[in-house]
Amino acid sequence: MLTVAIVLFFVTTLLIVQVAIRNRPLKLYRPLDDDDVPFPAAGQASTVFSLAALFGCYPGIFLLIGGIGFVGVAGGSAAALLLIRAAQAGHEGGYETFLEDFRDRFRDTGTFFFALFILQIGFAISELVFLRVVLLLAFGLSPSTASYAALAVAVVGYCYCLTGGYNTVFRTDIVQLLTVAGMCLLLLGALATSLSLPEFLTAAGAKMVHHGGYWTAGFFRWSWVERILDFSSGFLLGFAFLLVSPDTWKRVYIVSRVPSRRGISLLFVAAAFPFVAITPLVLALPNLPHGVVDPTVFLQRLAGNRILLGATLIGVFASFLSSFDSALIAATHVSLLSARRARPALEELDRFRYLAALHFVIVSLVFVIGSRFGNPGIMATILMGTYPVLGGLLIGTRAGTRNLPSGAFGLVFLLGCVAWIVFTMSDEMRFEVGRTTDLNFVPAAGCVLLASAAMSWILSWIPQQREDE
Repeated sequence: MLTVAIVLFFVTTLLIVQVAIRNRPLKLYRPLDDDDVPFPAAGQASTVFSLAALFGCYPGIFLLIGGIGFVGVAGGSAAALLLIRAAQAGHEGGYETFLEDFRDRFRDTGTFFFALFILQIGFAISELVFLRVVLLLAFGLSPSTASYAALAVAVVGYCYCLTGGYNTVFRTDIVQLLTVAGMCLLLLGALATSLSLPEFLTAAGAKMVHHGGYWTAGFFRWSWVERILDFSSGFLLGFAFLLVSPDTWKRVYIVSRVPSRRGISLLFVAAAFPFVAITPLVLALPNLPHGVVDPTVFLQRLAGNRILLGATLIGVFASFLSSFDSALIAATHVSLLSARRARPALEELDRFRYLAALHFVIVSLVFVIGSRFGNPGIMATILMGTYPVLGGLLIGTRAGTRNLPSGAFGLVFLLGCVAWIVFTMSDEMRFEVGRTTDLNFVPAAGCVLLASAAMSWILSWIPQQREDE
């Protein structure tokens, strides 16, 4: 019955989208140059519901660090949206023109776009790996069958991107946002009926405690210092994730075209809603034991209620589609811009299709290789540090308004990524199992963001000093 419900969800979503875009085929030239998309702010809220976030970092922060670290992630997300809006302020024309202006003024655009491409491909792979784990646990599939099923779901997302570009992705985001919101409401209702108010407050209070052994617990005598550091670590994580997301740039650009202050309000709502909505899901989880992470904990809690389990699984699949589609279309867009600069063409629709197909093949192949590792969060751990490296470079160059010495941008990004991978992957067991102590990489990732920003800011002054001489 669950399988039938999920299949019906996919079919219904695809039909809704196809009916909505039947009179809006992609253009032959600049097929992704489409700013007339529906509800971009709501779609932004939807993309934060990634599987890596829902079943990894966010619940871990809430259950082991407490609500302050979780609020920090939300605050960092809001700050990133406002900073992106400020960087785009005053630009006239469409979003594609904005990207081309950025490309033409920033000397290291080629390296920057390539780094963006790598991160978006990695994010898509991470989502596929988490989806495979859900399929394994929820439906009892064999490992190979779960891999095939995950790729089949990914094909649906690929078709979304291929048929309508951003317009299709943004429309499906709305359906997926409503689905995830419905999942959260059902979980909240189940939680309210199973616990009395005193029991609920006691359970919620127990989940707001900073446990020892994580982040800076016990390092300082003053608890207020620890709380500030908890908030700061979460803030930098949320900030770095959205700062280097091309999909987020487009949504913010479109929302910013709204006159008056309504656009700012929409950005704040988009930043806050995912974290408010996910709270019932986190509160429904049992206390997280220290040590090896058991990915079956949450599904086992829901196994006794088929309606809740079905709604949760549909929400999970919706989250996957939203995040996967956004990552795939963003990777394809930056590749298309780079190809346009190298070899201009009057008609780019075929090029877009070839690039999207190539990227899907790359994601699929690396996913098959990555699924052999026992720890499904391995790619998410790598991205936790590589996103801040690129985010720091973007801050240090003031959103590409200051150039670095020749080759410095790529060198800083490469060294930062290699250093992070060596640091996090030095323990071979990390490839096999996920552990709660992996959450300690979050403050380290924040330090990476600050170090990358400081280094690139210092390097950005070198050309100016030479010119003055």
